[in-house]
Amino acid sequence: MTLKETAKPTDADERSLLDRMTAVLGPDRTRDVLQKTPAQDYTPMPLPAPWNGMSVWDVGPSRFADIILRPSQLIALRPPRPYRIALYRCGRNFGKNFMSSMTLNYLAQEAWGAIQAGKLSPGDATFLVVGRATDDTLDAMVKGKSGIVENSAPWLPAEYLPGSRRIIWGDGAVTAIVRTAQEPLGARGLNIGPIAWIDEIASWPHWAETFGAIDLAVRTGPAPRLLATTTPSTRAPWLRDLIGAPGTIDIHRPSADNASNMPAGWLEDQYRRRTRFEIAEELEAMLLDGIGGDYFQPADAAIIDRAPDDIIATCRAWDLAASTPSPGNRDPDFTAGIRMGKTAGGRYVVLDAILVRQRAGDVERLMLATAEEDGPQCTIRLNQDPGQAGKSQVEDLVRKLAGYVTVSQRETGDKATRAQPFAAMWQHHNVDVLRGAWNAAYLDQLQSFPSKFSHDDAVDASVAAFSVLAPAGGRSMFDVPSWGELQEGDGGVAGIVGSWSTREQREANFLIATTAARHSPWGRR
Repeated sequence: MTLKETAKPTDADERSLLDRMTAVLGPDRTRDVLQKTPAQDYTPMPLPAPWNGMSVWDVGPSRFADIILRPSQLIALRPPRPYRIALYRCGRNFGKNFMSSMTLNYLAQEAWGAIQAGKLSPGDATFLVVGRATDDTLDAMVKGKSGIVENSAPWLPAEYLPGSRRIIWGDGAVTAIVRTAQEPLGARGLNIGPIAWIDEIASWPHWAETFGAIDLAVRTGPAPRLLATTTPSTRAPWLRDLIGAPGTIDIHRPSADNASNMPAGWLEDQYRRRTRFEIAEELEAMLLDGIGGDYFQPADAAIIDRAPDDIIATCRAWDLAASTPSPGNRDPDFTAGIRMGKTAGGRYVVLDAILVRQRAGDVERLMLATAEEDGPQCTIRLNQDPGQAGKSQVEDLVRKLAGYVTVSQRETGDKATRAQPFAAMWQHHNVDVLRGAWNAAYLDQLQSFPSKFSHDDAVDASVAAFSVLAPAGGRSMFDVPSWGELQEGDGGVAGIVGSWSTREQREANFLIATTAARHSPWGRR
């Protein structure tokens, strides 16, 4: 069996020819085949001595683009149709730089061979390499481990000349001009062909001006084209126009394509630590709409160093989940426990946020320990899921939380609508956040709301706590009633009179809340 007889990849088979061969034949037989395969078969130029007598195995399979690159990485070299732009929008660690370096080195060999055969003049073999900034361009694209110089073939080595900011191959018959996106008109007046490699274009500060100059410069040779590589960004909405442009081939691939070449556990750790928005954009390379930020901007809430002295009531609201990250669910929901306080002046303070991914038993133990730490004066609010299972879960938790004021409610309506009253209070600068190690994770979820790419558990729990402290259309059960209301009410709390201090007021509110909870629809056992 030869290399070319190996089974063709399917759409789901994102493995290099070398990896597919190894899987089918095993390491030993793969080595035997590679030792019998001339290096010249996979080289687009006549090989000089001593390379012309070597096999693929002798030279090293990683020197050959067709053997080492994965199917999607080969599209720029082996396109399904002619193209003007090959747009690779891929997740982090996909291998964009290595793929692009191998592509340019292959095309340099192809151009050098055409020049030697008299089919191409040296002036028609000038590439263009453009990165985001100087360091990115030199370290990643030109001289780095995955760069052009490091991955050039030994029979046509590439060298970078810093004085002229050029890469030359061999004797200089093939060159590449190096520029950055910090020079919007850096490509103006150049004659480039057959290819320009432009990298991390979603982060370019002056896209229209910079790309316009490059697009006009790439014009020599029979099929001048651009290789564009990037991780997508919501800050680059013009990517959609580029994807839909005539002559564009859009290659959208996730980080997982290159999992076998990543450090052990790296990808799993990224999925575990990243938000859904970050996962969708950075790892899955999705071009996102509506990333949130309209409801809760961190700047609208003040971070305070100590809790106010005039807090008259507190509530800890829970939004429950019961799963941990796993291969089948790398980014499960959080269990969120948000403790919020209301001041005598009508302000609201987020006092604490618990955001964990734990199993059901661990979550239950956490809730009991937190209730003890918060104390009996802090009302506990639970969300009742639909159906008998949700009702049974709440009833079981209420029994275990005996001694604490516990209320429950079934949520109705969409999340965005339910969040509006709390969001209005937040946007009018009436919410403070107590400084703590949990601030960043909490504010991250709030800032991303509402987005299907971000978790909203902290938002749900915050809205639930706020709804207890400031219910829609009526007085909170924590508000101090008038003397007439005390006489007429069910609570029987008729002995609280006079001018109350803040401490006395809080104690009275707790007594009233305890009684009211027994008669509230939320507090029925």
